[in-house]
Amino acid sequence: MSGSLTFIVSLSVRDLRVSDIKQQRVDSFLAECFPDVSRSTIQDWIKGGQVKVNDEKVKPSSSVHGKEHISISATLVQAIHDLPQESELAVVYEDDDMLIINKPVGLVVHPGAGNPDNTLLNYLLAYRSEQKDLPRAGLVHRLDRGTSGLLLVSKNLQSHNILQEMIKNREVKRDYLALVEGVPISGGKIDAPIGRDPRNRLRMLTYSRGAVPARARSAVTHFRVKEKFVTHALLDVALETGRTHQIRTHMQSVGFPIIGDGFYGWHKKLPPNIDDELRDYIRGFSHPALHAVALAFTYKSGGNEREINLKAEPPADMLKMVKLLRKNNE
Repeated sequence: MSGSLTFIVSLSVRDLRVSDIKQQRVDSFLAECFPDVSRSTIQDWIKGGQVKVNDEKVKPSSSVHGKEHISISATLVQAIHDLPQESELAVVYEDDDMLIINKPVGLVVHPGAGNPDNTLLNYLLAYRSEQKDLPRAGLVHRLDRGTSGLLLVSKNLQSHNILQEMIKNREVKRDYLALVEGVPISGGKIDAPIGRDPRNRLRMLTYSRGAVPARARSAVTHFRVKEKFVTHALLDVALETGRTHQIRTHMQSVGFPIIGDGFYGWHKKLPPNIDDELRDYIRGFSHPALHAVALAFTYKSGGNEREINLKAEPPADMLKMVKLLRKNNE
């Protein structure tokens, strides 16, 4: 596969061969290989002579072009929270190369500040011990804690590299359902970069006009009105890119925040022309009404290919919301 990276080891054994990549800095390349290691740590390894390219010491700014052999003598200690923890996983598809899971609302994907354990990563390590040999236990993309739906997980290093490259090249179709405040006249395309909010590092900002910070990244979201209600709408949303909180901040930027998403513009302001049951249900909705409903792609490996096309029904609380919105239309 053009542009792919071929690893011959896991995180616990640092010994890599590079194949068919565009020229890039060696520290950037290693940051992609080891996403859980900070760039500064990788640069310290290189400066300390712990990284060698073709058995020679290099600088962080040195380039790799393809076909190099990289050895790393640094030690990565697995954090104590990255341990197997038993929990039932909703596996909707599995083969020799991948798992596809229907993630429930409330489940954090990987450990972090405030969530040291009982994450999907911990459950994957218990589900299949071999996941410990993969970056992030095989997770190749994320869903926010409050977002439910289909999540793709690799089962070996080759598939991990292939799937990551497919996502990077926009070869994985990811579709969502979103319930939003307000009623768009029609669908559209939101093409606006996203960057960290300098006043709140947990939030992302959409830069639709004016100066764009250097660290903002391009982001494209497509949406279509699936069903209109009196005061709200159900949207089909498709990601062209996959930035942090992309759908949430993009929908806020065009004036249609997602129900339940107080972090991105939803303020529980409701007009008088809705019935009491719907009013109470919307005000009590505790997470963004956003669901990763479909995954579709063609997986190619070893001269073989197979079509993956899966859908997952939204969670019960979103289905009830749709039912109440339809009732209010009557």
